[in-house]
Amino acid sequence: MALKELKKIGIQDYATSRLQENVADFLLQITKNPILDGLLVENVRLVFGSKTSVSHGLGRKVRGFVIVYKNNAVEAWAEEVDQTLPKANLILSTSPDATVSLWLF
Repeated sequence: MALKELKKIGIQDYATSRLQENVADFLLQITKNPILDGLLVENVRLVFGSKTSVSHGLGRKVRGFVIVYKNNAVEAWAEEVDQTLPKANLILSTSPDATVSLWLF
């Protein structure tokens, strides 16, 4: 889900208008950060030796992912892009079995 940008309103007062511009400039640094433009997918079961398809609904290809929870010492990697639905699924492999939560961006 894309982060929304600040909606500016027309202000006649110079100081308040300048404050609004400074806040908008600051928030732009946050809204344009690709890692923050993502979503949390919880309780994904990864099985060693098999590929796991993770549905994400970002509406675009995943740029990357971070494991934010794991129930085992695990490594996971993007195996390939799902050619049938690259904007909807991410294919992961793992070593060893684990249940994870992922931040996809």
